[in-house]
Amino acid sequence: MSKEMEIRFKLDDYFQKIFFDWLNKNADFKGVVDQHDFCLYKSGEIEYYSQLDGFHKLLKYLRVRLTNKGDFVCFKEFQTDEQGKKTYFCDEFETSVANGKTMIHIFEKLGFLEKVELQKTRTTYKYKDFEIAIDDVLNYGICFEIELQKTGMNADKALHEIYNLLRSMGIKKITRMHRGYIKKYTHDPEEEIVL
Repeated sequence: MSKEMEIRFKLDDYFQKIFFDWLNKNADFKGVVDQHDFCLYKSGEIEYYSQLDGFHKLLKYLRVRLTNKGDFVCFKEFQTDEQGKKTYFCDEFETSVANGKTMIHIFEKLGFLEKVELQKTRTTYKYKDFEIAIDDVLNYGICFEIELQKTGMNADKALHEIYNLLRSMGIKKITRMHRGYIKKYTHDPEEEIVL
């Protein structure tokens, strides 16, 4: 099991240029991969939590990822604060599989009939303890992800380090996507953050 200490966000055109310039000068290019994701859950059997704004969010779901470099199955479980109003990090159990399409059929037979599908091309960079990804998501646009790859760090400190990295790049404003791409389908609002 790993804990995801990451944020996903969008940038306006001005800050995108700053972000890409910084990446090209400072980070190591790691590669490009095409990803076709299927997020599966059982309607009515998956835990939700409700924010003050009235939106409901999935706390647990399965993701099957088909890529040009192999297929993967992942169980994601988001951890909330004591009031159940905010997610801090995600426990993630992931393994490679021989055939992701077969896994989708197996999960459907087990009752995971609700499905969110998305396609993206991910370009990945590495900078110190950070993995930085640029996702070109079909019918959604360009999004960014920064993951801190340190063990034994609490979520608040990890978030602080990620925000400090963004500030050091010259980024002053992001639109944070608290639940990643599945939020697009579960009505999870985005939050504008001034750094």
